[in-house]
Amino acid sequence: MGVRAVYLVPVIALGIFAMGKKSLASGGGFFSLGFRGGTSFLVTRIRFSTYEVFGVYKLPYNIRLGDVAVHSRWNFAGGVVRQDEDSAFLLTFGPGLAFNREGLPLILDGGVGLGFISEAELGERDFGAPLQFTAHGGIGFRVGHLYIGYRFHHMSDMGFFDGKGMNRNLLELGYVF
Repeated sequence: MGVRAVYLVPVIALGIFAMGKKSLASGGGFFSLGFRGGTSFLVTRIRFSTYEVFGVYKLPYNIRLGDVAVHSRWNFAGGVVRQDEDSAFLLTFGPGLAFNREGLPLILDGGVGLGFISEAELGERDFGAPLQFTAHGGIGFRVGHLYIGYRFHHMSDMGFFDGKGMNRNLLELGYVF
C-alpha cells in the first residue's frame, strides 16, 4: 500500500466528524473523538509507528460499584501503521469498559476487538492474515472537554494463521462531548 495509506487518516477523520455529535440524553452517543500515535518502542525488536483517528461511542449500559462508575463503550479507530518504508491501513473496533471514580479526572479503560490490516506482511513482520484480534488497556485524564491518555495496544492473529503480533504504546488526545 505504501505511503498512500497516510492519506486515509484525514479522510477517516472527516468521516467521523461528519457523523456529528449525537445526543447523550438517551444514554448513548459519541463520547469522544481524537487522534493517537505511538510506537512499538521498548516492546518489540521491530519498530512500528502508528497514527490514527479514534472514536468512542458511549453505550447506555452502565453500572455503579460504590463510588466507581463502569461505562460500556464501543471503540473504533482507523489509521496507518509503518515499519521502515512500508505502511498499511489499520482499522480496529470492539467493545470496552471504562472505570472512573466520581470527582476524579482519572479514567481507566480496557477492551477487546477485531482489527483489519491491509498488508498481512509489513516490513519484516508477517501478521499471518489481514484479520487480527485486539486487546488494549489504558489510563487517561479528562480536563473539561479535553482527554489525554496512554494506551497499550496488542494485535495478533491468536495463532490461527501462524503470524506474529504487534504491541504498541500509544498517546492519545481527544475531545470529550
